Order: sequence, then structure tokens, then C-alpha cells
Amino acid sequence: MTVRLINKSKQNTLWLKDDGKAHVVLGITFSMSLGRSEYLLWSEAQLSIGLYQSKDFKDECSELSRHWQVSHDDIGNCQIYPLAWSEDSFWDKYNDGDHNAENIFKFWKKELELESQKKESEK
Repeated sequence: MTVRLINKSKQNTLWLKDDGKAHVVLGITFSMSLGRSEYLLWSEAQLSIGLYQSKDFKDECSELSRHWQVSHDDIGNCQIYPLAWSEDSFWDKYNDGDHNAENIFKFWKKELELESQKKESEK
């Protein structure tokens, strides 16, 4: 799945390098408590990941990744990520710099990017 930034607010352009190219969606979160959906995207500008409101983007390719799995948290939010990213405390470990978590993240990020490139080349 790829998206293109349409809301070029200062916050979005500060965090995302907006050079007009599509961004690979690494995951989707549906927050029932906040009433919104967010895309997990890689920021080239920050060299990190971030959650961005989906309403700020236009879908370029809306085909969902074959690597995604659905999971739910304790407060009813729904995440669609690679299964390894949905395991207990994965994101805590990743944010704390755990090398194993970083390697798992890099592996699945690359898989999602390759899948997106393949879909793009098949158009």
C-alpha cells in the first residue's frame, strides 16, 4: 500500500520528506478512542517511524500487504502490521534500541518496500 501526502501542514512536512513521491505504508492503526485511523510511515527526514493521520494522505495503491495481520490491544484499538510487530512489548523494545527488535523491524520494512516496488512495476 502506498500513499501520497496531500495535507502539507508544517508538522507533516517537518516529519516527512515530501518530494512528491509515494510513501510505503508499513502498517495501519485504527484508534477507536480517538476516532481516527493512522498510517505507520518511515520518515526519511527523521530516519524514524511515525504515525500520521490517514486523512492527510491520498491512496496511490490501496492493495493491502500480504504480510499484514490484524491484532487488537486492551482498549479496543486495531492494528494491521506484520505479526512480529504486534507481539507484546515489540515497540517498547524497538524504541529502547534493542538490536533484535531493530533487526526484526528492518527485515519487515524491507519486505514491505520490496512488495510495494513489485506491485508498482506490475502496473
